[in-house]
Amino acid sequence: PTEEPVVPTEEPVVPTEEPVIPTEEPVIPTEEPVVPTEEPVVPTEEPVVPTEEPVVPTEEPVEYIDTIEINGFVVPEWGANPFYGVTVPEDAHYTLEYTDWSWIMGYSEFGTVYEDDTFDNSERAYFQYFEIFPDEGYEFAENVTVLINGAEDYVNYDFSDLGPESCYIYTIDFFVEEPEVVTHWGDANGDGVVDSTDVLLLMRYVMGVDEIEEENLEWCDVNGDGSIDMSDALFVSRYVMGSIDVFPVEENE
Repeated sequence: PTEEPVVPTEEPVVPTEEPVIPTEEPVIPTEEPVVPTEEPVVPTEEPVVPTEEPVVPTEEPVEYIDTIEINGFVVPEWGANPFYGVTVPEDAHYTLEYTDWSWIMGYSEFGTVYEDDTFDNSERAYFQYFEIFPDEGYEFAENVTVLINGAEDYVNYDFSDLGPESCYIYTIDFFVEEPEVVTHWGDANGDGVVDSTDVLLLMRYVMGVDEIEEENLEWCDVNGDGSIDMSDALFVSRYVMGSIDVFPVEENE
């Protein structure tokens, strides 16, 4: 190529103005910080000290009861009603508030034996329960002794709850057995006893207004003549009244 390269002829522009430097000095606060001049208020009153002495309770000391007595307890028997008439001594410093008879069978069956009920189940365990509370100013001792009819033999300590302000007492368990009935001559109703009820039943049987169970009929022919009639009723009546000691049929045995 014949053309020469173009060389720039202008000189570069140099800035002629000097940079602006701030001339103002920074503002320094001239006010001094405000210091509080008031002194803190100190209470001048002295604390109030109570002048009364503390009140000390003046309760009288508690007297302790070492022994609980329950009297009149009746051991259950087959066919008998439960006895609820137990008592505590008149001069005792405690009161029998409640009592009842109950029964339990197994682990889930239980109930109350009321005054008109009878002990008539050999599979049930019968027991009596008592609630006893001390008089005012008294408490039961920690190891209070319980006497039923003068002895501890009837007390079930394992189940009883004996506390200072109340005692819940249980007897041991009692079981009743149906007695074996021994039939005698003249025992028309088969209850094991010859009495006026047998005389009446015999007379009603002879008159045809009542029945005698088959197993008892053989004991009604007290004269041994092979039949049951008014003569047998008469002999039973004389036996009950004490006029005779044995029946004719026994003399012939």
